[in-house]
Order: sequence, then C-alpha cells, then structure tokens
Amino acid sequence: MDGEVRLDEAFCGPVLLVAKASGPGSNGRCARSGLRKIAKVATCVVLSVGGFRGPAAAAASAEESVNHRPFIEKRVAAAAVGTIVVGGAVAGVSLARRETGGDDVTRAARWARRVLDETWLSKKRRSAATDLVPPQDDSSVGSFLVPVTNDLQKAIQGTLEGEPSSTVQETIKKLGYSKKKAKTAFRRFGRAQVSKIIDRIARNIDSDDFTTLASLNVLAAVLGRLREVGRECFSTPPEISYAGTALQPADVQKLYRRYVGFCLSTEQRLREDYETLKALRVCLGMEEAQAQEIIAEMAKSIFQVAISSVMYKGTLSIERRDELTRLRTSFSTVLDEEVLDKIISEVSVMRVLHELQKLIHEENVGQEKLDELQTMCKDLDVRVEEVLQSVNDLASALGPEAKEFVESLKALLSGATSSDAEGRVNQSPR
Repeated sequence: MDGEVRLDEAFCGPVLLVAKASGPGSNGRCARSGLRKIAKVATCVVLSVGGFRGPAAAAASAEESVNHRPFIEKRVAAAAVGTIVVGGAVAGVSLARRETGGDDVTRAARWARRVLDETWLSKKRRSAATDLVPPQDDSSVGSFLVPVTNDLQKAIQGTLEGEPSSTVQETIKKLGYSKKKAKTAFRRFGRAQVSKIIDRIARNIDSDDFTTLASLNVLAAVLGRLREVGRECFSTPPEISYAGTALQPADVQKLYRRYVGFCLSTEQRLREDYETLKALRVCLGMEEAQAQEIIAEMAKSIFQVAISSVMYKGTLSIERRDELTRLRTSFSTVLDEEVLDKIISEVSVMRVLHELQKLIHEENVGQEKLDELQTMCKDLDVRVEEVLQSVNDLASALGPEAKEFVESLKALLSGATSSDAEGRVNQSPR
C-alpha cells in the first residue's frame, strides 16, 4: 500500500546523518558507532503509521547495509559530500556537518517523521496535565510550576490552565494595581515559572526521556499563553528573562536548538508555537542573528529529512505529492521559497543517485530498469544533466580512488539518456 512507510526505508537515511562520521578516510566505523547509539535512542520513539517495522530492526538493517558495502561506498557514506545515501532512503546532511551535531539530526529525523504522521497532525493540543504527564508520574504539572503566593499569581496561573485572560484583568482591577505594578508582577511571575521549566530541561539537556519532552511541551504552552495574556492585558507582552541556575552559558544555544526542533516537529506546533521562539530568544539573552541562524539550520535539516521520507519510493503518488505540497507550505513560514525549492531539487537528485547506486550491483541492467530510472527522473522532476553534475561533484570530493565507481554511475546515466532519446524518436510523427 502506498500510504505505508517502512521504518527501515524512512529512517535508515536519516539515522545515518551523523556528523561524526564525516571525516575523510573513514571506512564506516564511525557510521556504525553512530547507528548503535541511534538504535538505543530510537527505542523510545512511538510511531503509529501502518507498515512500520521495529526501531531495532531498522537500525540493524542500516548497519548491515553499511557493513556489506564495498569500500568505496563506505567512503561515500562517510565523506559527507552533502548527502548520505544508504538503506533505501535519502536525506540531506549539508547542515548536519555544522553545529547541529549528530544527536540533533537524529532528533530532527524523528520529529520530521511525525510531521508526516496524520495521527499527530490531527491531534489538538490538550493541556499539559492530560497530554504528556500521567497522574501517577512524579512529573505532575504542579512540579513544573512555582507555587503561587497571591491572588494575581493565582489568576495568571489559571490562564495557563485554560482560564480566559479577563480573569487577570478583573483581578488587577480588584486589587487596585496600577498598570506598571501589574506588569511588574506579571513579569516576575513569568520569569519564575519559565526559569523553573528551563532549569528542569537544562539538568538533562541531552536526554530524550519522557520528562524532558514533557518539559519542552510545557515550556511551549507557558511561553505561548504568557505572550497571549500579556498582550491582552498590557497591549505589549512583558519581556521575560531567565533567572534560573541550572542552565550554563555554554548550553544556551543547545537548549534553544532543542526548543526550535520541538516547535518544528509538527505542522500544528509550527502554527501555534513558532512565535514563542522570539520570546525564548529574549528570555535567554540571545542575539537575533544567532537565533535566526539556528532556526534556519534546524528547519532545513528537518525539511530535508521530511521530504526524503516522502520520496523514499522514488515515485510520487497523488497522496505523496499532496504531502510534499503540504510540507512545503508549512515550512514556507520559516524558509524562503527559493531555499525550499533548492532542497527539494537536491533530495530528488540524490534519490535518483541512490537508485543508480543499486543498479551498479546488478550484473546486467536491462532496458526495463533504465526505463524505470527515466520514469523516476520525470516523476521527481529531475533532469539527467543534474544527476550527471552531482556525479561529477562526487568524483571531485572522493578523489582518484572513486574513479571506477563514478564511471559506473556515468555509464548508467548514459544508458538512461539514450533510452529517453530513443523513446522520443520513436514517438515522433513519421
């Protein structure tokens, strides 16, 4: 069924986006080490799209794929020439080689898969009390927030749990607070609550455990609601600064990167939580240019992985074209149209290159296979000339020892081009 996505095919490409495996001369050991780490992390991921195989099976499949490839292909996988093509899926890593790091790319892969999961898209945000934190867990919602000490704080906290903003306005009026005094109290409350949540995340900043993910969800909800209530009560929402103790200066960008990935994890979060990125940037005291660079890098990585999952079969059904259009529309709020088109084009070319890579292992490539390759190029809007240029770039990146491998790719491309030309001649009117 076309709607089914195999986990090993949808994820083997993304899980191999390990920046640590990009060193020249690597023979695949780094990549395999990264896979073992990925296999451990992937066990906590719950995916509900039909047809998925278990995470352990996916990682094992990918590792076997790397282990049994000829040396030159291991070198291709490790050289980080811009895209890694392994195990039936394609995913871009041009950005993963930079500050993003292997762990964050792994998270991006999982989050991007959730973007494609209709069960995630159809969920409406529920309160933090019922969405992520079970009653029996010690991570109750109360443990996320600082206890309130007065009526105004109680009213503000009520808005975090769904009460209308008018309750805060009524309480301010009842207490006889001036606008300045009320705004100061609001800012103090927000600073205390947000700082406690950030501290909770900072203590396990590299963890993907349940509590950390729950904390990210609560942080998004609190930042968003404080922004809304602050605007309604004071026209301009008060800026909230971090006043905690657990977040080290060296981890500020890491925490912001994690939060960006969380906000880009589904279309719903992209719609609802994207505006909170500015609030957190101000809270953490980050420069705007620095934050925008992180947002762009994470968005590109996640978009690359997401569309790679859509294109994993090499052909686009109506449903998958709709998915691609939807993803492009969603990410257009974060990335320029030209950037999105470039990423789609690059992933399409790499998907064709992956198919070429498989054909090289076949002793006799018949006309039927070449026709299928040509059909794939047409379906993905890829010109053979683009693929040929990518092959030339590959040759430049890998050096003389890759000559035989690259020449094999060119030979197959030549066959596909000849096949297409012959087809056009046969179809022309006589």
